[in-house]
Amino acid sequence: MPFIINGSTSPISALYDGGIEVVTIDDTQERVYFPAGSYEVAGRTYEYEKCVLPAAIQIKASRKKIIQRTEIVGRRGAVVEIISTDDWDIEINGIISTGSMAETPYINPNVYPHEEVRALANLMQIDSDIEIIADKLTDMGIHRVVIDSIDFSPVEGFPYLVSFSIKMVSYTPYELELATEGEVALERDFQIYG
Repeated sequence: MPFIINGSTSPISALYDGGIEVVTIDDTQERVYFPAGSYEVAGRTYEYEKCVLPAAIQIKASRKKIIQRTEIVGRRGAVVEIISTDDWDIEINGIISTGSMAETPYINPNVYPHEEVRALANLMQIDSDIEIIADKLTDMGIHRVVIDSIDFSPVEGFPYLVSFSIKMVSYTPYELELATEGEVALERDFQIYG
């Protein structure tokens, strides 16, 4: 149970039923966040700030095998060759309000969450993989991701709440050795997602 407001575990029903002002959330659930960091592109270094997600989010992750099916005449079924395992597709959904992404979260349902929307939108400016801290993803071996898209939408009947969805793909850094005319070079920044 992430938090309780006016006896409800749903922030929307609590707002609807209770007409609350500002509520501090007693959050015992693990918080998901992207730590501050930096990356380099074409010799220029870019930095980004830590981004803490709201306490009440849903994380969905899926992964499938990459297989090659070959049909053979006169045989039922196909010959199946397992090529590899695909990347993890990850989706995080939630609702933000003013204060919901603070280190000590609170909800102010009477002010539009400009700062929180900007913090999430800034994640799309990162042109590199990024570390993510989330116990549920760590259990699946996911420590770094590439953000694919972020969607924002209104919450009907609640003008100061914003629904969001972040779609990502898992990232594992690889070191490739490139052979060129007898020489082997180590290429560190060649990115392969997996």
